[in-house]
Amino acid sequence: MAANPAPRRLPLAVTALCLVQFMDVLGVTVVVTALPSMLASLHASQAYSTLVAAAYAMFFGGLLMLGAPPPRPRCRPPCGC
Repeated sequence: MAANPAPRRLPLAVTALCLVQFMDVLGVTVVVTALPSMLASLHASQAYSTLVAAAYAMFFGGLLMLGAPPPRPRCRPPCGC
């Protein structure tokens, strides 16, 4: 019986997920910190800050979904469906 290699890869997967979460939080922090100066340079009011932050979050989330591999089917449907 072959040993299951999944437990050896678990720490690597958890480390990768923690790194991705850290980069996500870091990116949002940079945008939120730079938002007042960005709005001032564009001569925009503070009312647009929510719109800019939401647009950034949606764009970043979309890029994360596009970068993910498609899910693999676990079983094949029977032929003749």
